[in-house]
Amino acid sequence: MKVIRTILALSFCILVSACVESEAPLSPLAPLPPDSPLIGSWMLSDKSETMFFHVGNEGETAKILEVELGKDGSIKSENHVASAVSHGGNTYLSVQVRSGDKLLYSLWKYQLSGKNRLTLWPADYKFLESAVSQGLIVGTVNAKAMVQRVELSADSDALLVFVGKYSAQVFPKATIKLQRVQ
Repeated sequence: MKVIRTILALSFCILVSACVESEAPLSPLAPLPPDSPLIGSWMLSDKSETMFFHVGNEGETAKILEVELGKDGSIKSENHVASAVSHGGNTYLSVQVRSGDKLLYSLWKYQLSGKNRLTLWPADYKFLESAVSQGLIVGTVNAKAMVQRVELSADSDALLVFVGKYSAQVFPKATIKLQRVQ
């Protein structure tokens, strides 16, 4: 099962047959503070592979390096620019992904439990499809494609206000739990 490798990238959209992306990140791209509890190496494992997420800074941005080690010895990696922000008592990540010829952002809520557990919530397609249709947030919906898509086009400030107001609906279910390895 190749679920782990693609969970932060666009392939997550294929797994759930729906995708939410944003033209803008929730906050400007910037390095994480040196004492950020996100910095470090995180692991997720299943029967067929082990995935490592190395989070740190490179130049003027935060980076997430995804490394998949398959049980057959194969290795695959992806590098993502990211930003993190706290708002309304919650913490969020914007992870840059390529969609065709565009750079977009996958939106995630995250929570650290102690120093050793990182839990991630992906954005919910159905709620955001409804929110765009109702005019609560600016974006487009393509529900007829093989992979249904919501592309949010609000700027960072409007997006952060919206996510703060509707956080429980935008991010209803934690799907990924990672363990710190370093």
